[in-house]
Amino acid sequence: MKIRKVKKDGTKALVTCDDGSTFELELQVTGTFSTGAENSTDDEPEAFREKTEYYKVRDNAMRYLARRNHSVFEIRKKLFLKKYAEGIIEKVIEELKSIGYLDDRKFACDYLDYREKFKLDGLGKIEAQLLKKGVAKDIVQEVLDSRKNDQCYLLNASKLADKKIQSLKRLRSMSVEKIREKLNFYLQNKGYSFETINKVLIAKKNTLS
Repeated sequence: MKIRKVKKDGTKALVTCDDGSTFELELQVTGTFSTGAENSTDDEPEAFREKTEYYKVRDNAMRYLARRNHSVFEIRKKLFLKKYAEGIIEKVIEELKSIGYLDDRKFACDYLDYREKFKLDGLGKIEAQLLKKGVAKDIVQEVLDSRKNDQCYLLNASKLADKKIQSLKRLRSMSVEKIREKLNFYLQNKGYSFETINKVLIAKKNTLS
């Protein structure tokens, strides 16, 4: 089967083959014709179909990345759901990694910064979320280790405790021990270590009563 005719139509090109079949290509793909359409080789139609799918996959990946940072796992999963060919997805991912648009270490650092500053999450919760997003365990550990001694987590836990204590105190029938128990559970769910929680509970001892 050979290409006999190429007709531009908006952002696409309609390709007609010698058996009468037609298919659409991205215009940027038609620029790769090495010869006139009449002289195309038998394998060119399939090659062009593959190339136009490559551009579709790449464009979709770029749209996802324009909205927010993604891990490699997240991008791969979204593209698989579009039912694109696995081989083409992997080619696009490798290209995006090579130009720095996909970088799991940078993604992990940015995600940690966001959750720390805007959600006041502890390292335990951030670690669990990064692993869920498919970031390799060694990368997650490396990024978290660089922040383990950061005093901002103790400060964030203290801020969360103050808000939670005020909320619990509105329930006047609640005992100090019950408030302490609920505060402990709340901070654990936010991803804070037992060491940090104990420091906060000691510091808030007078506030609890």
